[in-house]
Amino acid sequence: MDLWTVTLFIALAIRMGTPLLLACLGEIYAERSGVLNLGIEGTMMLGAAIGFIAAYEAQNLLVGFIAAAIVGALLGLIHAVVVIYLRGNQMISGLAITFVGVGLSSLIAHSYVGRVIKASLPKIALFGNIPILSAFFCQSVVVYFAYTMSIAMWFILFHTRIGIEIRAVGENPIVAEASGINVEKTRLICVILSGVFAGLGGAYISLIDMKSWTDLLTVGKGWVALALVIVALWNPLSALFVSYFFGALYAFQVFLGIDINLAKMIPYAATIPILAIASKISKRIGVPILGKPYIREEEALHGV
Repeated sequence: MDLWTVTLFIALAIRMGTPLLLACLGEIYAERSGVLNLGIEGTMMLGAAIGFIAAYEAQNLLVGFIAAAIVGALLGLIHAVVVIYLRGNQMISGLAITFVGVGLSSLIAHSYVGRVIKASLPKIALFGNIPILSAFFCQSVVVYFAYTMSIAMWFILFHTRIGIEIRAVGENPIVAEASGINVEKTRLICVILSGVFAGLGGAYISLIDMKSWTDLLTVGKGWVALALVIVALWNPLSALFVSYFFGALYAFQVFLGIDINLAKMIPYAATIPILAIASKISKRIGVPILGKPYIREEEALHGV
């Protein structure tokens, strides 16, 4: 293959990896605060549906992305209230949101199947005449947003007081509370953030990647994003590279015109060995404690 063919492949990989990256970034913050959000797939689906409907009716993609972010925030808020304040099971709550999100998306967007969005967002083209580089820098503004947020969220998480508090809440909420950190408030914000980014990831698929609506549009990308959080070792900067690697796996079948079930399984099958390796590495670093609600009264009794 010549350089321009490679450039086209990389550009396609970035386009297909961006929704994974967006969903992964939000989930990293939720899990770093100690909350597992299995509702990512449902949030992406509903965000894709609401975003498409809003953008189609307004003929404005920005309206669609805003609508998707709001829906994602609402689903994140529901999950946060259930698991943080009502102390519900994180896995059951997340799965319920996924089921509801997938079902609602099919119901409310049924009449939009086959419709196409004609509106578009600006594409910023840099290094357009340079092979390889143009693949990374001739993209939609949403891709540049994803690049920027990866770096910004990495910096916040590992180089600011806010990030220290988030990690403390996820790794040892008792010590965090004793240090004056509001555990519940920190987790609430992080879980809502995970919903916002999942909604944006879903909207990216329907508004930028596909520009049309079909049922079950995300085809499991929310579950892949959940796995990538572990593969990236809960690091937003690592998520940037991991997400686009998996974007390349998706792009491979499209680029070569492969349309067989075996090829479609490649991205999902690849998560198994990579997760196994990541789980070994994660034991050497500080990882959040997931699935356990923080009950201040009980923790106080245990500490006596």
